[in-house]
Amino acid sequence: MSLNFPDAPSVNDEYSAEGRTWTWDGTVWLANETSSAILTVGSPMSYNELTDELSIDLTNYDTSSEVDTKLASYDTSSEVDTKLANYDTSTEVDNKIADLVDAAPGTLDTLNELALALGNDENFSTTVVNAISANSLDILANAEAIEASSGSLTNTLMMMGA
Repeated sequence: MSLNFPDAPSVNDEYSAEGRTWTWDGTVWLANETSSAILTVGSPMSYNELTDELSIDLTNYDTSSEVDTKLASYDTSSEVDTKLANYDTSTEVDNKIADLVDAAPGTLDTLNELALALGNDENFSTTVVNAISANSLDILANAEAIEASSGSLTNTLMMMGA
């Protein structure tokens, strides 16, 4: 017995034959049962043509040996466990952070206390560099002044015959 689907169906039209029902969704005929058979409209199909059509759709799926090959390429649970063993647990991470905090003086064991100690200066490193630069200029000027004054002191002492 062949299935003779209507040539110009409307959306949601149903067609029943051989104890099965299909609904037209505007593009393809969808089976209304647990089967996921999808049929395109065309000339009437015989049962053999229908099964051939369904078999063609199934050829795009992997065979069981292809699935087994793909599954074999994934890590086994023991391989995953081995890889995960290289990472610290959250408890180990918490302990390492606690050890780091405990190594700091009591007044500098939080980020807030560190920020307060640095004067809440967002540009702390720039401030320190500028302060060092200013101090080095002062030191240089003082060194030049000392050198100049020691030279004049030496000259004065020489004139005095000392």
